[in-house]
Amino acid sequence: MNHNFRLVGILASLLALTLPSASAQDPVTAADAPRAGQLQALVDGAVHQTLSKFADKQLKPDQIAVTLVDLRDRQHPVRAS
Repeated sequence: MNHNFRLVGILASLLALTLPSASAQDPVTAADAPRAGQLQALVDGAVHQTLSKFADKQLKPDQIAVTLVDLRDRQHPVRAS
């Protein structure tokens, strides 16, 4: 049984090494900074409008989760949240 756990761990490690990194903490390059700023402004505006629209229902910022990914340049995706 211990052998099965080791095998699963090895397979999971190999899979993690072969997948491209898609972390939300990927650094934004200088070339991507304007796109990142535009996306963040869109997300911030949408959240602000939503909070205003549902103010009578006491919607709070911690009750909203938004992530926007710009894939127009698939080699350099840009994220905002």
